[in-house]
Amino acid sequence: MKALETSVEQNSLNRHIRTLSKGARLLIASFAILVMITSAMGWFIEGRWWVSLFSGQFNALWEQQTVSQTWLWVSLLPLIGLCVFAYMQLDRFFRHTSRSEFFSHDAAYCLYRAAQGYTGMVAYSLLWPLLMLLVVTGQSANIELNIAPGQLVVAITFLIIAKLYALAASIDEENKAFI
Repeated sequence: MKALETSVEQNSLNRHIRTLSKGARLLIASFAILVMITSAMGWFIEGRWWVSLFSGQFNALWEQQTVSQTWLWVSLLPLIGLCVFAYMQLDRFFRHTSRSEFFSHDAAYCLYRAAQGYTGMVAYSLLWPLLMLLVVTGQSANIELNIAPGQLVVAITFLIIAKLYALAASIDEENKAFI
């Protein structure tokens, strides 16, 4: 009887986690779409970006036109690529958890790759002003190197949690093999 109660509780917990995973996937996708729509609306309505990148430095360079707008778009491609990569990995991670594959090797790998993508975005946002210093030709451009300690801490913590999750997944596999 006790085993049956535990099984019912486990099934209820699994359903709850699957629901939360699906909700997280929907929330992340909705947020990404909202940012893209907001950015496009600002550009088409007012001719300027409503989403601030690199502490507003991207917007300032865009409006001053000290750098060609094509070059600014090209400089955004690595950031966009890393953002899409991290999103896709998080989506895959939540897909695994929605199928009750909580500590699978694939889920741990997806979480770790998402952490790497986020860390890459933080690193690129630190390096972007230095890249712009090499490109900017006029004296009117005011480019600052802004370090956000909070983002660095979150990136490092995300990597550590992903690594711990991978270790937990390997321990779970060992326990299943032992049984």
